[in-house]
Amino acid sequence: MPRPHTPTRLLVTAVALTLAGCSRTPAPQLPPDPTQPGPTESTATEAADTAAVQADAAEATTAAVIAQVGARTISADEVTAVVDLLVREGKLTPGPQAVRSVLDKLIADAVVAEEARAEGFDESAIARQTRDAALAALYLDQKTRAEAEGAVTDEDVNGYWGPRRLATKLVVASRDVASALQIKILEAIATTPDKAAEIFADFRSREALTGPEGDAAATTPFDRAGRGPVGEPVAHENVALAAFGLTEVGAVAPPVELGPGRWALVQLVAMRPGTAPEALTPEQKEQARAALVAARATTARAALLARLRDKAEVRVDDAQLAELVASLVRLEGRQRGRAAIDLQKLRAGRLRQLPSRIPPGMRRPQDMRRGTPEGDEHRPPPRPIHRRPPMTPSSGDASP
Repeated sequence: MPRPHTPTRLLVTAVALTLAGCSRTPAPQLPPDPTQPGPTESTATEAADTAAVQADAAEATTAAVIAQVGARTISADEVTAVVDLLVREGKLTPGPQAVRSVLDKLIADAVVAEEARAEGFDESAIARQTRDAALAALYLDQKTRAEAEGAVTDEDVNGYWGPRRLATKLVVASRDVASALQIKILEAIATTPDKAAEIFADFRSREALTGPEGDAAATTPFDRAGRGPVGEPVAHENVALAAFGLTEVGAVAPPVELGPGRWALVQLVAMRPGTAPEALTPEQKEQARAALVAARATTARAALLARLRDKAEVRVDDAQLAELVASLVRLEGRQRGRAAIDLQKLRAGRLRQLPSRIPPGMRRPQDMRRGTPEGDEHRPPPRPIHRRPPMTPSSGDASP
């Protein structure tokens, strides 16, 4: 009979052992050599900075319990280890939001794993260090995929290849404003029909409501109900009906109401006639069914996770979470400071090495000025001094 697994966190243990080395009892040290110089001020500063970073690391990895899911506890050590791993792998940006997202993921895994164990799911082949995540993924996949496969009907498959429209809209505050704008837009389009899309976009940029109410909408083709290929809501139902009432690309429908104080003009951007159900090939049906099952499984997974989390006993200690976030932020700041100092030292060291990298046959400028043999060898010869000849009295001058 296989031995039941006990909860463990190998990844957390590895990180905890690494961090525990910061507070391990030091080994006996040899007495200092009196002939060797003592530590300088710079090394003393570096030692102090290192000690501060280690103290922050120890503080950040306290064993305080951040959250509890039933009998399962989630400690600061566990959250810190996962955050550190994801940051080093480039999958996460450090910060308070990162800590909260990691905690939510650990809670979600624990909630689903607890439900899977309660239903007797076999976890003997799952690695112990990733048991919760792997078991949660297995449980969600099996439960939701079966539900999604049963929910996809032949009508859904046929609708996947049905007629579609793509449209954009201009949202204003009243029907009167929308009607006046429609007249102006249609007059402009009648002058230059090939610029219909640009004309509508220009009016939308100047006249549409700002904010979420003024969204241009519909970057995904939709059916008569405003749904996308896999049944997801894409466009308002009235927008979809207006788009299907147009027969030419670039045409503009009369104003439609979207809600209180929101009226829209709809322009048809593209249209797809669709494929009749009897003309669909087996490959097309299989493609549609696979896409529909994947979409329905994603929706069902989110709904199941929400139900399980509501059912589970989840408690989050906000005070401990805030303390962990603050300590990790301080640790990150100190690590960035140390990295900046190391970079400055590296650059300074390279600059000091530059004189020794002068190619053979050349001398440094300071050697040319010092009067060294190397400098004399390469010093240019002195310029000749041209003296003017002495002046002699001319033949016409009288002697004194």
